[in-house]
Amino acid sequence: MTDFETITVPARLCGYPGVAFGGYVAGVLATRAAAKTVRVDFRRPVPTDTAVRLAPTAEGGVRLVDGEHLLAAATPAEPAVEAPEAPSWE
Repeated sequence: MTDFETITVPARLCGYPGVAFGGYVAGVLATRAAAKTVRVDFRRPVPTDTAVRLAPTAEGGVRLVDGEHLLAAATPAEPAVEAPEAPSWE
């Protein structure tokens, strides 16, 4: 990725009219981040049919911005999930 990349979320991928579906946006951010695992936080609604910028961060994440407004950010994070022990055959 260069210094920034422009993306436009199609209107058909909306959660609410004019607002991009969050799962789609999180997936885009996660795939563009350099880190293997990320946490995605939304700060503002992401508009559909509007060009917005993806910019990498120094720590391996990526930020989604519209002008000077931060819309969402993917930051490197390890999952806080602990799997239970597998059940025995007994």
